[in-house]
Amino acid sequence: MIPLEGNVDISRLASYVSTRLWLGTRQAAGSVEFLEQQKITHILVVGKNLAPAFPYKFVYETIPVLDRDEENILQYFDQAYEFISGALDQSPYNTVLLHCSMGISSSAAFAVAYLMRRYQLRFEYALERIRQCRKCVCPNQNFRRQLALYETMNYRVRKISFMYLKFSTAMAFEKNRGTLAFPGIHLAGGDEEHNTASQVKRYHVGFKSKEV
Repeated sequence: MIPLEGNVDISRLASYVSTRLWLGTRQAAGSVEFLEQQKITHILVVGKNLAPAFPYKFVYETIPVLDRDEENILQYFDQAYEFISGALDQSPYNTVLLHCSMGISSSAAFAVAYLMRRYQLRFEYALERIRQCRKCVCPNQNFRRQLALYETMNYRVRKISFMYLKFSTAMAFEKNRGTLAFPGIHLAGGDEEHNTASQVKRYHVGFKSKEV
């Protein structure tokens, strides 16, 4: 258990990002004092090496991913959504903490995905909403591309769909070649990487229409 000291800035540990949803750090998840103060009942752990701190006191779900470019987090968006929405819809007294190590990239990406589906928001708008509540949020570039693809897929991941199979095939190919950039997904604000002549030619899938 990690106790909270008098000079601890709660906003560094976790931030209230949506109705009864907190986004935070490993330290927040390890402080029973913080969890009880915020009336947390459910905890979504995003990380392969983060074990539940109080498995007999709170309801846990674990998403086994790391904050790496080659991670396929898209495949877990629906699982995370069902856990969070299920907890919040079950009782008005339930509150969820979503966390990774620092509450900056991987768990933040899942918070964005949750807002996107819950409120039918565009990726950029959902990310900005989260950042307004937690300024340090910064999902890595390929997590952002997967969030943009999630929007294109109408906030549902159908693993047997043509769109998902194209994505997973391209991701595996580019992972083996040492470069990751998802075909047809372009981020606003100049975030898209540019290839040089020496880089591997990317696939062009061209996601043009939303999946129904």
